Amino acid sequence: MTAAQHAIHALLWSSNFDEYEPSEELVERITEEWEDFRDKAEQLGFDAYEHRALMINSAEGDEWDYAAHDFILTRNGHGTGFWDGRWHEPWGEKLTALCKEYSPIDVWVDDNNVAQLY
Repeated sequence: MTAAQHAIHALLWSSNFDEYEPSEELVERITEEWEDFRDKAEQLGFDAYEHRALMINSAEGDEWDYAAHDFILTRNGHGTGFWDGRWHEPWGEKLTALCKEYSPIDVWVDDNNVAQLY
């Protein structure tokens, strides 16, 4: 699973739609925005491997996969994400601020059981 796929999974999971397939439009948008976010974070000097503060479960993904998960949770204001202690400061704070460049994403499920952008 790619980091973008982890972001999509986090979005569906946090929206209680993790049992549904995402629409192509949703996949494209999250993938584009995740890649844009990652590029901007790296331009700031962020390295997910170097700036990780807590251990991760490698069976669930690598550090960038966790960052993609936190990207969704932070931008959607779920009360957890980059600032919850998984990342060394000032990175949690910087990445939280960077997330504010992206609007929250809402999804809904259509009659074909496909998760769509709201």
